[in-house]
Amino acid sequence: MKESTKFIIAAVICIVILALPLPADSLFVRLHAREAVSGDFRIYYATDGTGAFDSEQFIEGSVSTDGKEITFELDPEFEGKITDIRLDLPPVSGLVILDSVSASSGGFIKERWSVTDIFASANLGYVNGTEVQTVPSRELAYISTTENDPYIVFAPNIVNELAGNFSHKFGTRIIICLLITLGVLFSKLDLFKADRSGERIVGNEG
Repeated sequence: MKESTKFIIAAVICIVILALPLPADSLFVRLHAREAVSGDFRIYYATDGTGAFDSEQFIEGSVSTDGKEITFELDPEFEGKITDIRLDLPPVSGLVILDSVSASSGGFIKERWSVTDIFASANLGYVNGTEVQTVPSRELAYISTTENDPYIVFAPNIVNELAGNFSHKFGTRIIICLLITLGVLFSKLDLFKADRSGERIVGNEG
């Protein structure tokens, strides 16, 4: 097969792989904690269909065994639909200390945010039963909770940040295309060509 034909076929395959529409993967939003009170963490959400928070529309947070990570899994069906997010914390008197927030999807970390930006006062639409303080010099957010239904409603720009990272495996598709390209390039190099000369180098005999 001609080399130009190989490149054309490889290019067509890569275009198809990149252009092929694939369903979104689940999105995992993680709160990384230095310290956290025990109890249930939830994300209540509103969508473009409901327009308001509903007691039935929430995502239960999964807390790691060491209590240092709280993970919320957003199903692919939520892509482009979530309009509001409310973070509900355990209704107890205590303290939650966060040092970062991240989002991953499709097996890759899509975004990692400064916790002092996410929880800055300008990015909080409403706060109930809790007090939030950020310390930019230490990259920490201190959230004191009470028994009075503690929750935080995020501003629309933060909602877009947190819920806008669903993966369609684009990174994986790029890697596949790179492997195809490398395969075509290496096919031009006859790395395993046998030595047909039949000659053998020997030392001088005394």
